[in-house]
Amino acid sequence: MEYPERQVLFDTLQVTALAAGATEQPNPTRPEVNEVWEIDQIEVFPPVTPAGVVEDLLYVYPVVDGQDLRNYVQFNGRDDNLLAPPQDRTRPNNMGRRLVSLGLPIWAPPVAAQGMLSTTLKVKETFSIYGVAGPGGPITQPRRYRAYGYRYREADLVKFAGIAALTVVPFQDRHTGRVVNASKAVGLSKADWDKLPGGRNQSKPSIYPFMRFAQNLAVTTPNTRYFFDSIIAGQVVGDIENLWFRFTEKDALIVRSLGLRTTDNNIARVGLYIDGLDRPRYLQNAVGGWPATRLNNPFQFGSVVPKEPPAVGAFYYPLADFDSPYLILNEQGGPFVLDNGALAAALSTIVALGGIRVEL
Repeated sequence: MEYPERQVLFDTLQVTALAAGATEQPNPTRPEVNEVWEIDQIEVFPPVTPAGVVEDLLYVYPVVDGQDLRNYVQFNGRDDNLLAPPQDRTRPNNMGRRLVSLGLPIWAPPVAAQGMLSTTLKVKETFSIYGVAGPGGPITQPRRYRAYGYRYREADLVKFAGIAALTVVPFQDRHTGRVVNASKAVGLSKADWDKLPGGRNQSKPSIYPFMRFAQNLAVTTPNTRYFFDSIIAGQVVGDIENLWFRFTEKDALIVRSLGLRTTDNNIARVGLYIDGLDRPRYLQNAVGGWPATRLNNPFQFGSVVPKEPPAVGAFYYPLADFDSPYLILNEQGGPFVLDNGALAAALSTIVALGGIRVEL
């Protein structure tokens, strides 16, 4: 079977200084008149001064057909906390993962079973990547945004995929047996391209890639789970970093990956808390999750420490994938961190989640 070629579909080098809090909006690229695109990976080349000072490129997010998707995909663009590293500078983490993928392309086998996983960004009109300078700005150094994916002529869609429609089947959480039924079928055509998972014009159920992060705005309370909840005053900077979900039966998040980065020696554990239970659960009635400290962290993401010499350049870890994803549906849930009995400082710890967002 013939397959499309993966290629760079967006590439921009930004060199103009960016003031703290400002957003840069590079000019979008556009498919040809008879084409559509799907984006499966974004790379950020972060700004660092010649002296090695990390500049505060705090948020990076895609804009598809004029709609920003930062509620679903928002990377940290700082060199130390980088969530979308260049693929040739990415090292396998403890889970063996190397690339930060937004989903499987429509033709990836087995096609008939992968509709829920085909959360690549579906571009019909325009695509760009925006960057936001954090409060530690200004940004003075160059930074590059790049996106990879596939381009299709309309006549090629069915040929490459081998099917006339992409079918989404229910997903089951193997840990709990719970199911989210987001079943639908969407025809593979240019007209319906933006109605596929990852498109901006979906009917319900809508399905998007998900990758976001949050930082602890407050100190931890000793021996108490810290949730990254925007409704609790002072926990995170606002809704844009909220990672605590109060879902009805109309909302779901399939959590496929988790990341932790901390500079505090008092962080001891990281995990998920779903419907009143730790994930993974701990059998002796203690707090569950996973052991994770500053110096022994299986969920480390961002720049590899210690860094290589300048002549070699920086390397990065991606988020760590679970062998089997977790489902948050019609309940409260999200990530947590726990200290070792001594408080961890504010702004010392970042958690990140990757997965699939479903709106029923």
